[in-house]
Amino acid sequence: MSDLTLVQGKFVKAHCNHRIRFGIPTYQVRLDRARTLYAFSPQQIFGYIRWQANSFGTTDWRLYVCKTCAAGKITRITGISPGADILLNVHGTEAMKYILRQLDSLEKQVGCALENVPESHWRQMQLAVRIARPIRKFSKILEV
Repeated sequence: MSDLTLVQGKFVKAHCNHRIRFGIPTYQVRLDRARTLYAFSPQQIFGYIRWQANSFGTTDWRLYVCKTCAAGKITRITGISPGADILLNVHGTEAMKYILRQLDSLEKQVGCALENVPESHWRQMQLAVRIARPIRKFSKILEV
């Protein structure tokens, strides 16, 4: 059995966009016009965005920053086989807009690829997103 972690990318205009935000796959295979399969070796870090919509707009928008594992603590994630260790998990429009701005800023500050950012930083970002969410909601109530 292979130690590779497989990630499915898919793009259907105005319907879904599942893609790698950052990370360097070991292999990449184009399955058809809409689908690509990425293979990552163990201990690699990558960012994976899943966006879904219907005729009314966005229905689901998520970002996973994952570390591939051959064995041990593996979480099953749709589109990732067999799974990965989740370092950062963000969902929802407001949280996604916030975290994407943070990723862009981090890329400029660090000056290196995001897959080289330490695992501990991603876990701290997870805490920051959880803490910032209630504060933003509370500040909106006070402004009204």
